[in-house]
Amino acid sequence: MLSAVPGTIKTVLRRPTIWTVGHSNHECERLLELFREHQIEYVVDVRSQRYSRFAPQFHRESLQPAVEKTGIRYSFLAQALGGRPERHEHYDSDGHALYGEIAAQPSFQHALQRVLDGANRYRLALHALARAQLHDAERQHADAEPGGEGCDDHRPVSR
Repeated sequence: MLSAVPGTIKTVLRRPTIWTVGHSNHECERLLELFREHQIEYVVDVRSQRYSRFAPQFHRESLQPAVEKTGIRYSFLAQALGGRPERHEHYDSDGHALYGEIAAQPSFQHALQRVLDGANRYRLALHALARAQLHDAERQHADAEPGGEGCDDHRPVSR
């Protein structure tokens, strides 16, 4: 039999859902339709390269106003969360990014907390996050959480 102890409140932690999206070869309008279809309210752009030779409609300078014009919020956090770090020491001798070391940086932790806070308030999508980096971010967050289970509820937007 379960009973409540008088004067205590048990807090249930809600894990936010974080959607992921890549623009693929869609036209900008199709990407915006996908955001609307999935009721995305906030897009966090984490692309290290904010320009595309093959999809100029997704340059940050074009995408940001297009997203905001639809009433969706937009933030660019690639400097902290992007998949291609700027600092040389964040690469191994073969040129592979050391995501675990990047995830331990205060700037990454701060940006990740902004994303988690945003995901608790809005239906939030990360734009073009590398899977390996997402996995390391989840693991880093899990290590900081009581129980250490991380936030593993992320879903793709694109079809």
